[in-house]
Amino acid sequence: MFKPNWQEIATDAELGRTELRVLIWCSTVVGQDQRIRYTQKEIAGILRVRPSVINRAFQLLVSKGLLLQTGRQFALNSRLATDQPTLTELVVLRREEAKALRQIEDTYTEEHAR
Repeated sequence: MFKPNWQEIATDAELGRTELRVLIWCSTVVGQDQRIRYTQKEIAGILRVRPSVINRAFQLLVSKGLLLQTGRQFALNSRLATDQPTLTELVVLRREEAKALRQIEDTYTEEHAR
């Protein structure tokens, strides 16, 4: 069964900064039923992006199982409702992942340069 993990979310290359911002923001405003009570247009205004950006972010988050969609209504996957990280924590995880990848690339390059 799908069980989202914030560290996996933070290192998912398909999720960019905007999608992470949308997900974190939505996780802070949901009701007890996990429904997002704002329209995409309202969220766009709050996050200062175009509504089409929010729409694309929602589509990707739904495809990843992070948001659930019923008709025109969206809800946060209830498994994400606990232990919400900050954007800073997610950025740190992304940086750690990038550093680890650079180390792997450097090692590979050094081994093949010999």
